[in-house]
Amino acid sequence: MAESAVLVIVVTITWLITDGIAASILLGGLVFLVPQAWFTRHAFRYQGAQSAPLVVRSFYRGEAGKFVLTCTLFIAVFVLNKSLHAVSFIGAFAALSVTNVILIARYTKV
Repeated sequence: MAESAVLVIVVTITWLITDGIAASILLGGLVFLVPQAWFTRHAFRYQGAQSAPLVVRSFYRGEAGKFVLTCTLFIAVFVLNKSLHAVSFIGAFAALSVTNVILIARYTKV
């Protein structure tokens, strides 16, 4: 959820300066967040030791769906959006990916 809050703040501030770049940042963020939500929904559907095979299967399904959804959304954005600012779009996606890894590392003390 922290990633979505960061995305909203950055898009709001950028929208005051230029709306084209802000729209590209928003699209890049959504291309990260939508597949991530898909994975989260599928990966954490089951819990407990007795349902271990279901947990493993749901993780695989969630990750496969996340990959396919990310690729599909990338293609759709590049094909359908003619006014895309590619640097902002890919930068937002990369920034949220890095933020996600940092937050996971911070909250899981392994």
